[in-house]
Amino acid sequence: MRDNSESAFDELYKDAESIAKEMDIDIRMPRITGKQTTRPNYKTSEPKEYFRFTLFIPFIDFLLQEMNDRFLTHKSVFESICCLLPKNTAELNNERLKLFLLRILMKRFCISIAC
Repeated sequence: MRDNSESAFDELYKDAESIAKEMDIDIRMPRITGKQTTRPNYKTSEPKEYFRFTLFIPFIDFLLQEMNDRFLTHKSVFESICCLLPKNTAELNNERLKLFLLRILMKRFCISIAC
């Protein structure tokens, strides 16, 4: 969605426009000043572009970062827990289990001392 943010936002903006029209509301952007310190101050005259730059793109970036943090950073934890599943324990013999646990401990140790 981030790659084609313009077309994705166009669809959302058309929906918002039709709802605003039904409710007799004008879509306007906030007043732009020369020096703005409390909110983004994009140089655009179109409300559509303003809201895409200030709301849509930052929200998509935030959402993608949160999803990466939530799912990809815990990948090693999920891989470690995987050995506890019954179908995987049958495949592990004593030596493989030792190697697997040693690899996990090495990863944890290197991460904690920043190798």
